[in-house]
Amino acid sequence: MTIRTQSVPYETDMTDEHWEIIEPFVQVAFGVLGRPIEIDRRWIVNGVVYVLRTGCQWRNLPHDLPKNGILRYYIKKWTNDGTIEHIHAYVLTEVRTHDDRDREPTACIIDSQTVKTAAGIGESGYDSGKKIKGRKRHITVDTQGNLLNVVISPGNISDAEGGTYSLNEIAYKHPDIEKAWADSAYGSIVDDMHIRHEIELEIVPQLAGQHTFIPLPRRWVVERSLAWISNYRRLAKEYERCPEISKSYILLASIHVMLRRLKPDGSQEKVWKNRKRDRNGHIMPDVAKAA
Repeated sequence: MTIRTQSVPYETDMTDEHWEIIEPFVQVAFGVLGRPIEIDRRWIVNGVVYVLRTGCQWRNLPHDLPKNGILRYYIKKWTNDGTIEHIHAYVLTEVRTHDDRDREPTACIIDSQTVKTAAGIGESGYDSGKKIKGRKRHITVDTQGNLLNVVISPGNISDAEGGTYSLNEIAYKHPDIEKAWADSAYGSIVDDMHIRHEIELEIVPQLAGQHTFIPLPRRWVVERSLAWISNYRRLAKEYERCPEISKSYILLASIHVMLRRLKPDGSQEKVWKNRKRDRNGHIMPDVAKAA
């Protein structure tokens, strides 16, 4: 089995606690017939998250990570066999339980985000509202901001139409949902959602005279989730030809965010403490007291 020999891990690498959660989903079961494992699955996951977080070009991957062909193969494989969706569903349940919430959400917030597509990427359209030619991501989150579902569409698909697809999937995956919040772009589907799925869709309009961003009740939660996703530079633009792969990247970003909330990385705390030192290298009094 090939493993990485680098002594200093990347900031994006899976911690032991994170790997313990997702390993059963990506590791081949012992005793299964077939070709022996040659590459450590943890190494592959670390490579995928590195690209996702940094936005690194495939051909410019660090040499101590798996080759880009291997990473792209597993992303496609785990997309087609549902592995990424299974991991996301499990981590979502774990983080909700950790936050003392019910395992299944009963309310959600929906919004959309339009991003430009790279050259040569098909299945795009012009969003006349945002003045952007690209793809639109219809995002649905729970009341804590955890991603529940994402639908990828061309940019010229309206929020109402994309929201219909998204809420249809939500009603199937999370049948306990009874309440949803959205902006005025979804006003035309309020009655439809109530008739189809008995979901009460409440419209939260902008404030009178609002011209800048102002946190609005409930809607600010999904806006924050979109900001979390935007921290992953691979998602700043649509580079994937296949929308299903693009969806997998968004789910992976959500998984990474939830894992860090569920099992915070203690090494980052150590880095911060190391910054709080005097000229002689001694820990500052306030930090020493906190420790």
